[in-house]
Amino acid sequence: MECKYRFVLELRKSDDILAGVAEVEPDWEPAREWALFQALRAGEAAPLGCAALEPLWHGAFGAPFIGGFRVMVARDGRAPLGIDVPARYFAALASLASSALVRNGKLQEGETFQYRVAAVPVEPDSASDAPRFTVRAVPKALEVRSRTTDELRQGAVAFGAPQQGDCPVFIPRETLLEVAYLTRSAGARETGGVLVGHVSRDSATEDLFIEVTAQIPALHTTADATSLRFTSDTWTAVRAALALRRRHELMLGWWHSHPATHWSESVKVDEANAVSLGFLSQDDRLVHRTVFAPAHTVALVMTTLSSGDVSAALFGWREGLLARRAFSVTTTPDATGETIVGADAGALKT
Repeated sequence: MECKYRFVLELRKSDDILAGVAEVEPDWEPAREWALFQALRAGEAAPLGCAALEPLWHGAFGAPFIGGFRVMVARDGRAPLGIDVPARYFAALASLASSALVRNGKLQEGETFQYRVAAVPVEPDSASDAPRFTVRAVPKALEVRSRTTDELRQGAVAFGAPQQGDCPVFIPRETLLEVAYLTRSAGARETGGVLVGHVSRDSATEDLFIEVTAQIPALHTTADATSLRFTSDTWTAVRAALALRRRHELMLGWWHSHPATHWSESVKVDEANAVSLGFLSQDDRLVHRTVFAPAHTVALVMTTLSSGDVSAALFGWREGLLARRAFSVTTTPDATGETIVGADAGALKT
């Protein structure tokens, strides 16, 4: 993906005094995956890849400051399709830059700051005209089925409030009960698994949606109260299970548990907020970025609470960043047992 700019952060204190600047090298892969997925949602059957990245100049400050950037998705025989990503894509880099300023005494620990992103043109390379070997990554086509969501929505229970623009996610009640049972059974250790299913295009709305059909428990892992590590044997077992199922399912993401009731007092967590709503740790985010970079993938977090309940929270990609996502729990007409309550209204009871 061609980019003729380098990016610099300006960090400013609440009184608009400049605290420092930092040149950054963003990880463009999540933005690239997001752009390709948005192109698919827009009806592009086979986008060729991302051709270039262009800055979107800030509406108030103007160049060189940006309000975001545009990823140009290459298409066969037509002009590229532009997908816009806001400047908050740089938020994590701004946080890292602020840590360095705290160490240097330019910012105080916990001090509020603002950041601006500047795009600076790269000076032409004098050797740019010399012959060179180039490589272009051709994305693997995502297998998309055609299906209506009417049956899935009947009797479905909403977990969280959907945000406009998010791809709908459906998870079967039975799958949620399975992971809740495994969460409780693991006790003081984290446990997890892989969510499998399909990406489909709604025949009524023409938009894509994510349908989880099952979960495959993660075997051969190492875990304790605050971490879960997948091994190469874990992924071998998952691929074998998918082959045995013979349903042409995709790996749509993963789930793991947070045994909060077994955490030590040294772990400072406000149960009424962070735990009940769920969260992704930095290690969790690294796992998702490394293994589940495609924009259609999700991460389900199951958290044990002191009440004995289990809380469910879903995360997924939004504009190249991992964010809390709403989802729907589907059920069959003859389903029995306790009702699943949406996460905003209470915890999951099994």
